[in-house]
Amino acid sequence: MSDYTPAVLRNRGVPVTIGLTRAEHEVRDGKPFTRWILERGPEELPTSTIVYVRFDLQVIADIEQSFGSSKAFLQALSDQPWPTVRTAFALMFERDERDVGRSLLVEHADEYARAVVVAWSLASGLDPQRAVEILEMPLVELVATIEAAAPVTD
Repeated sequence: MSDYTPAVLRNRGVPVTIGLTRAEHEVRDGKPFTRWILERGPEELPTSTIVYVRFDLQVIADIEQSFGSSKAFLQALSDQPWPTVRTAFALMFERDERDVGRSLLVEHADEYARAVVVAWSLASGLDPQRAVEILEMPLVELVATIEAAAPVTD
């Protein structure tokens, strides 16, 4: 995704592409179970949509409760980016983690981690113009830049 503008980042969030899923309900070992299926279109390509990654105070509170602190969340994003992104998206979009995990597309993996870091930093006061400039940085450099630009206090 390359159409980043300060206005979009500030007002809507960081755009990312995710796959569309559907639930299939079944019974396993006598218990209800939901299996999430990635929808596919022509030529078996995943059907996708654009969503906006943005942290409001409710999601920030949920993240801090889930990870213990803002600092622990950023550390988890560095140490285990994919489970951390999945958890953040599940809290943000109020969806089941398994559903979110199925909707994350491998070809957009780095985009997701960058979006979470930048959206978190925007919520912490990072200037949207600066966010536009750093969205294309490698993830490791991005995390270090964000921490220096908008330090998180616990």
